[in-house]
Amino acid sequence: MSLEELLSLPVSVSVSTAARALTIGKDKAYALIKAGTFPAKTFPAGGTLRVSTPSLWKVLDVSPD
Repeated sequence: MSLEELLSLPVSVSVSTAARALTIGKDKAYALIKAGTFPAKTFPAGGTLRVSTPSLWKVLDVSPD
């Protein structure tokens, strides 16, 4: 995922999108979430799991400035 794509993400993203940004597979991302070691903040929303984009940016050392 390019820097431009990262900076254009909405406030929260799917686990699949976050996994893509972190260059890991979706299954690995869910395994990390289950283990409590996923590096970005996750939260339930409408029966699905979402990832906070600002926390994802922090992990990736990306700033919208």
